[in-house]
Amino acid sequence: MGLAVYKARGMYAMINDDMDYDDDAICLSEGVVLRQASHQSALQGMYEYASIYPNPATESITLSFEFGKDVAGTIDIFNTMGQMVNSLALISNVHSVSIDVKNLFGGIYTYSVRSNAGFVQKGKLVIAR
Repeated sequence: MGLAVYKARGMYAMINDDMDYDDDAICLSEGVVLRQASHQSALQGMYEYASIYPNPATESITLSFEFGKDVAGTIDIFNTMGQMVNSLALISNVHSVSIDVKNLFGGIYTYSVRSNAGFVQKGKLVIAR
């Protein structure tokens, strides 16, 4: 199993090489990563994306995402030392969650959004104080 990593505007997406994708299957626009599988599977015709705003944030961030039917996931936030400082489970029927970041110190954090269908997106998050 191989993974391909795509990057645009500081956003990363890891895509499983074992799947067939059309040439235009990966669209990187305005920091949002979209993926559409072109093979016959449960993923056919389904887009996956995740977007965090505002960035920089002061009190809370909003994560908007679409994983598709019956696909769940997680968002993990890490400090500069690589320690997980927040983790939240994401479910398929919800398309937006607010995450309280008041308890985090000001600085740069990284986040990872993962679905159980193989979607991974990583990026930076700035907490302003």
